[in-house]
Formats: sequence, structure tokens, C-alpha cells
Amino acid sequence: MKAKFAGIQYIGDSRVTQICKEAVIKLIHAGEDIRDVKILTVEETYSHALLLTLRYDIEVIIKGGFASGYNGEAPKGYAFVLNLLRNYTDSINEYIVSKSIFERISNSSLTVKDLDYINSIKPVRPARWYDSAYIH
Repeated sequence: MKAKFAGIQYIGDSRVTQICKEAVIKLIHAGEDIRDVKILTVEETYSHALLLTLRYDIEVIIKGGFASGYNGEAPKGYAFVLNLLRNYTDSINEYIVSKSIFERISNSSLTVKDLDYINSIKPVRPARWYDSAYIH
């Protein structure tokens, strides 16, 4: 059976934090109503992508150009974006995903099954993304 690809928009670049950061800023400047933020994390690498839900339940992926757990450009960009998004939504949660799902995000090829899985898993509790928002 052939995988059915999810019809969602992908923006950003998995290898470039600045491009991912700018993608979020552009959505906000365009007046998008960001209703929900799902941080998609690969625990082994502390890599992060974002699944944003906008008005009309439109889903947009910000590719995995973010990271945490060390001092560098990717964690600083991640902290910046988290702090920015906090001004636009109270619904920010982190979810652990597999490396294979993360690779499909990088390749703009999530399936409907992947999205169903992401939407069915429980968020990380206690929330730990706050720690990443306070990197200076």
C-alpha cells in the first residue's frame, strides 16, 4: 500500500536555524493566527521542528533547524522563536518523535499516518521547553 502524503506546507531549512527563525517571523508579520504549536523533538539529538496550527486548522511545518542542550546558533534561534511564539499563543507543547519522522519532516514527506501519530501522542510533562526559552 502506497503512503498517503500529508497535504501540509513546509517552510524553513533543516540545516539553517536562521531560515527557520525567519519563517516564523514571516508568518507572524503576515498576520497569521497561530492557534497551536507542537514542538517535535528527537531526544537523541535534541533536534526540534515545529508543527504550527493556524486559523482554519491549516498545518504548517517549520523544519528542524532548531536544537537545544548546548550553546550555539541553533539553541539561541530556538529560544528566540519560543519566546516570540509565547506572545501569540498559550498552546505550546513538546512531543517526542522518532528519527524517521524527523527525517520525513526534513524531506517534506510526512504521511497522513505520521500526522495522525503526532496528533495522538501525549505531550512531554512536566513541560521542559521553558528551559530552552531562557538561553542567553
